[in-house]
Amino acid sequence: MPTPLLALALILAPSPTTPPRLLIAPLIPLKKDGPLPSSSLGNHLADELDADGRTVPIMWGLSDPIFRPAALEGKLGNVPNLPTRDQALDVARKLGANYVFVYRSDRKDGKLNANAELIVDGRSVWKDAKSMNATLGSKDSDEDTAASVARTWVQIMIGDSLKSLTPKKTLSTPEATQGQNPVIAVPTPPPAVNTDVSSLDARIADLTRAGKPDAALALARDAVDADPLSVGARMCLVRLLATQGNAEAAAEEARRAAEMLPDKPELRMDAIRRLIAIGKVREAHDQINELRVRFPQDKPTRRLAAEVALAEDDGETAIREVEPLLKDGDDPEARLLRGLARARLGGGDGAVADLKAWAAGTTDRTSGYLFALRTLSKMAEKAADSIPSLLQRAAVQPKSGAVRDDLDNAQRQAQARAAAWESLPVPDGGQARHDAWTLAHRMMSLVAADLRSYLGGSEDALTAARIDLGEAKQAMKVADQKKG
Repeated sequence: MPTPLLALALILAPSPTTPPRLLIAPLIPLKKDGPLPSSSLGNHLADELDADGRTVPIMWGLSDPIFRPAALEGKLGNVPNLPTRDQALDVARKLGANYVFVYRSDRKDGKLNANAELIVDGRSVWKDAKSMNATLGSKDSDEDTAASVARTWVQIMIGDSLKSLTPKKTLSTPEATQGQNPVIAVPTPPPAVNTDVSSLDARIADLTRAGKPDAALALARDAVDADPLSVGARMCLVRLLATQGNAEAAAEEARRAAEMLPDKPELRMDAIRRLIAIGKVREAHDQINELRVRFPQDKPTRRLAAEVALAEDDGETAIREVEPLLKDGDDPEARLLRGLARARLGGGDGAVADLKAWAAGTTDRTSGYLFALRTLSKMAEKAADSIPSLLQRAAVQPKSGAVRDDLDNAQRQAQARAAAWESLPVPDGGQARHDAWTLAHRMMSLVAADLRSYLGGSEDALTAARIDLGEAKQAMKVADQKKG
């Protein structure tokens, strides 16, 4: 007769013909009263793993059909709502789950931050952390962000720690039994289409010059419909939409092209940059995650991830993305990105050093300059929008340590932006616009200096800061209108 413990093991153990079990457990916060982990993240993980079929996911909690009966019958012992790591491992053993996925998550400053660990037979084999933007107050955004994190994690594990397991088999249609076969007319396949991209570009250009934009757009769409797997045809359509001033449609078409041809990284990269340009940074973040799953060691992927981080106003992440590239040798584009990230964080000397190194090593100063122009101007405009609340806090709490720290950061960042901007080599014909932005950046530095003077005891400095802020915003408006 088997012992009680052996009987329990026999009951809970999975059949040898089924995939191994994987317990998903959201862990209790490390600190008392800390943020509770997202349950939707665990549910999305279970859905992704179930669809893949390499493991049988078990979600911690009474809603899971495997976990519930074992817990209600007392076979799992005392089961808390949120376990510790050791408790999760203990319950996994009782459930016969050799694989245990534990995670913690919180939401802060509009981001879903999550870290996870995969444990196999009691040994940690994989760890990762993710931080993704989510719109505050939006339930749909929470769900989309959790789903994106879960999908990314599962794709990474499939290519790494779960690679040796067998995925779910797709059912095939059985062969028809022998009988009276009908006479089936074999259809004539349509002729193969091989788009001549140069010819297509030329015809689109001719129609555009002739003042027939609708005909040019119809020609581009017909080319895509006739040859949907042609990268060249799709890029023609994207470029035409952008040229006609429809940036949003161009970005959406680029994203659709990337989904249709996921093995073509240039399409997804183009889509990401176009999404950033129209302000859809969250969608760009999701797309860079998809790109990273398919091309994790690709240098262009790292550079583009840094661009996305800068668009998200996250200088620290941008630096982390490009530092490995600079360790492998000088990389002018990585230098440019790190210089702009350092300017965002207030590191003026480092920013200037990187930007000068970029200018000395690059073969394309113009496009790099324009990228720096867009990036630094957005930083300045965002800083200008935050100054009014800082003015109010300085007036109400002039002796607050937090206010002083924020003013120090604002001044350091404004000075770093101005220094970075003035270190850039000006392209031909761009001096007027460069000078206009130089004035705007210097005015923002002056605003921050005024506020520091106010905290130093100068009552008139607060009024000066308000006046200088208005002049700085006007200078930005004028600079935006300059050509070059």
